[in-house]
Amino acid sequence: GKIGQPSIPMRLNPDGAYFLGLKIGRRSADLTLIDFLGAVRASERHVYPFPTVAGISGFVADAYRRLRAALPTPSRDRIAGLGVAMPFRMWEWVGQIGAPRAAMDEWRDSNLQRTLEELTGQPVFIQNDASSACGAELIFGKGDRPRNFLYFYFGTFIGGGLVMGGQL
Repeated sequence: GKIGQPSIPMRLNPDGAYFLGLKIGRRSADLTLIDFLGAVRASERHVYPFPTVAGISGFVADAYRRLRAALPTPSRDRIAGLGVAMPFRMWEWVGQIGAPRAAMDEWRDSNLQRTLEELTGQPVFIQNDASSACGAELIFGKGDRPRNFLYFYFGTFIGGGLVMGGQL
């Protein structure tokens, strides 16, 4: 209209901040760098017969350096954190994925959050993979989302998440 100050178009700067996401699966891991608007800027994948703490840590250390180096120098300090989506209680997978018990038992006593914080210097947030997928659908899903829905996650196993009142 013609009343008041003229409007000033504004938008978020996609380069204002960056975030990392790590998906740890039974056969592979993906480390993805996204911008402030959620667009994927870069991603790396590591394939393995079964996940180990040392294997994941080594992959993250190497991939983090490469993903960070791919950003322009002034933007490298704008990475705000690392979110990890992973199945919980991995030491129980021995029979399902054919992994050695000793390798899977390492997950029971590891502190992956602290390890990844030390490797990257970033705050690390860990969430169950199915809950994380549900949260991503809530935030990034296409179209209008109902305030209440049940989300099913189909992978090696079946999981899910519940959204009630717009909250995971």
